[in-house]
Amino acid sequence: MILLLDADKEAVHYCFKDNNQTLEQGTLREIGLLKERLCRFNKDHKIKIVGYRVQNGGSVIDRPVMELTTSLAAHIGETPCLGPNSDMSIKELFNFCSERFKSSRHFILCDSAFFLNMPEYARAYAIPFEYTEEGLLRYGRHGIVHQWALKRLAAVKGAKSGKIMTVFLNDGGADVVAIKEGRPMMTSQGFSDFDGIMSQTGCGSIDTSIIFQLFFAGHSSDNIYQMLSQESGFKALSGDSEAALASDIFSYQLIKTIGAGIAVLEGIDSIVFIGDDQKKIRDWTSHFLRQVKFPGNFLVETHYFGFDKWSLFSQLLAECARDG
Repeated sequence: MILLLDADKEAVHYCFKDNNQTLEQGTLREIGLLKERLCRFNKDHKIKIVGYRVQNGGSVIDRPVMELTTSLAAHIGETPCLGPNSDMSIKELFNFCSERFKSSRHFILCDSAFFLNMPEYARAYAIPFEYTEEGLLRYGRHGIVHQWALKRLAAVKGAKSGKIMTVFLNDGGADVVAIKEGRPMMTSQGFSDFDGIMSQTGCGSIDTSIIFQLFFAGHSSDNIYQMLSQESGFKALSGDSEAALASDIFSYQLIKTIGAGIAVLEGIDSIVFIGDDQKKIRDWTSHFLRQVKFPGNFLVETHYFGFDKWSLFSQLLAECARDG
């Protein structure tokens, strides 16, 4: 029996897997209720493996999947972050589960580990270096998914995998990574969820002076954070007259980001689109790609990979447990 735990800003998501079959999955806002649910489930079904997904493992958690110990768990949440830290909820659950389920094996699934190998010039910001040393860096997002797509592409017979762009479409947004010979060279996501391409409720990359403008106009820092992270993006442009504009902004930002990635890679061999509905992403990206003019009119391989996070996580945990 495998228990998988994931969290966002508002709630914790859980899934019970047994032999690749999902027995139960759900979302709870109250960690206390989730703890009770886990204990009840463990009485009826012995939990052998617990997997905890974290967004940011800092520099210490340097592999996407690692067996989680108390000393290693101490580093979860120690990196500076903006806004609610969902990783702290996962850390609390590890402390609870490691005490209650002593016979279980515990593993961390870390998204930021994939990007630790990114060039320093691609991770650092042009700010006073003392703050860079304190952890204000580009950490990226969804590293586990992008690395999975890279490995899956390598298994496709005849596929070109030297210079790759992976595009993860999720929750009304997109996350783009440029990869050269297996090494990430650029990611659209940065230090926080604010960066990158606009999402369902997030503004994406904006001129930082807008934040100061809002502040001097009388908005509190909490109000600005709420506005830009929960009330912007597609949500802010949901009116009948604004919906087309939102779609155009999203497409523009995605095209611009892919173009930047091609420049960083000095060309491109393959582009991989990832989403939870393979047919949907194929239909959407076919329309999108008609707008894209690749340099030199050379051919670019296009691949579409359907993605289910619970299945992927359980597969990675089973492999790590077996190898370890």
